[in-house]
Amino acid sequence: MEQVLILVGAGLLVMLGVMHLLTTVFKTDFDPEDPQLKESMQRGTVKMSKDLPIYPMWIGLNMTHSTAVIILGTFLVLLAGFHMDFLATAPVFLLFAIGVGVFFMGLAKKYFFLPPFIFLTFSTALFSVAAVRLYL
Repeated sequence: MEQVLILVGAGLLVMLGVMHLLTTVFKTDFDPEDPQLKESMQRGTVKMSKDLPIYPMWIGLNMTHSTAVIILGTFLVLLAGFHMDFLATAPVFLLFAIGVGVFFMGLAKKYFFLPPFIFLTFSTALFSVAAVRLYL
């Protein structure tokens, strides 16, 4: 049962990360509605680096964010799928996933829109239930 909870939660993370990455790379959903704002982002830079316009940084930020979620989800799929006995004796990995999930939930609640928050909440809840069943 715990293995299924972790696999479903991790699968949700991978799915969310892949959807976000594909949307970032192949669609314009993360572009500003105002064409002038996008043009300003393509011209403007940040104080830290005058060499790189804000728009490519925005795309890169979204891609790294997606990749982090994919990596975490994939790691948990591999761990739960092939090394569940180890995971059952090493709570640090699942507790880390819960901590990252809570952190991402906070980010999603404050800065993102509702669907990522729902996905992250459900995934983190699944990890939490699995942790309670495994470690308490």
